[in-house]
Amino acid sequence: MPGYRNVPQIVSEQIASLTMDTFYVGATRAFGTADLAAGRLKHLGIGWDGGQVQFDSAIVPPPSVGRWSNYNANGREVTRKDLPKQPKTMGGWLAPDFGDPSKGEHIVTWTRDVYRKETWHGQQLPILIDVQDPIDGKVTVGFRVDRVFQKDNYEERDLLLACSLIRENAGTHASVVATDVSVASWLDTQFVDWKILPEGEATFERVVERLGVKSSSPRVREAKGRFEAIRKMNPDKTVVGEGGFSRYFGFMFREELVALECLNYGNALYLMYEDWAQLSKRPRVDLLADPDAEYDRVVHQGGWEKRLKQLLRSRGHEPR
Repeated sequence: MPGYRNVPQIVSEQIASLTMDTFYVGATRAFGTADLAAGRLKHLGIGWDGGQVQFDSAIVPPPSVGRWSNYNANGREVTRKDLPKQPKTMGGWLAPDFGDPSKGEHIVTWTRDVYRKETWHGQQLPILIDVQDPIDGKVTVGFRVDRVFQKDNYEERDLLLACSLIRENAGTHASVVATDVSVASWLDTQFVDWKILPEGEATFERVVERLGVKSSSPRVREAKGRFEAIRKMNPDKTVVGEGGFSRYFGFMFREELVALECLNYGNALYLMYEDWAQLSKRPRVDLLADPDAEYDRVVHQGGWEKRLKQLLRSRGHEPR
């Protein structure tokens, strides 16, 4: 995947929500052991020898991976079109006076307004690698750029470089990791753990309470309307889950038919099928980056309820 043109909005939101003053930029992603054996992450020194993951704890991505890896290794020259142009003297060579060298020579120069150029030196930032033990042929890998950022004092260009290094090398979207979170805890909390609520607790107020969210939040108020709309579509059970920076709730229509919502990222719901229990444990950014994942995404625009009902009917469920 290529890097970013600008720092992703979701990264800025995650930084704003941090309670810690410092953070890393990172990501987690699950890979099949067969993919690792085939060299999927060879550029980061990660492989599979048939019994365990082989990896280095830190590696500077090769410049050949992409332009951001090249910038990190070798630097770049940037044209600052965001700043006013400045006068620059050009030329500086000798020319004959009046076209006749016998009459003497003079230096030719001229001035024009140009954008200023800056040289950004390569930082050679390594990516820190952490892995969990394989489960069912899958290995969860954690990637972190080895640079600590101050929440209230960082250069946008440095943050963009870190985010782009993650996306370019890990093949998934960048996220924020507070520095007070252990690597093991971070890897664990990137995946959602779902719990089915007893019928008496299956109200929006109880869901919000279970997730530890302030009920006065504008996002919570928006989510309540969606919660009630889906409840009217005759689900069997209500589920809640928490993982990483996201807080989730959902509705189980059947064991293999579940609609999932997120309080933090409320622009869409995800309708998942047979493999929902495993699929939903993946980080949202990883899920969005996987074209082979089996789910339907319903964006919360006008008519989203009708779209959801159509999908439910196509899967054999009749909403009220």
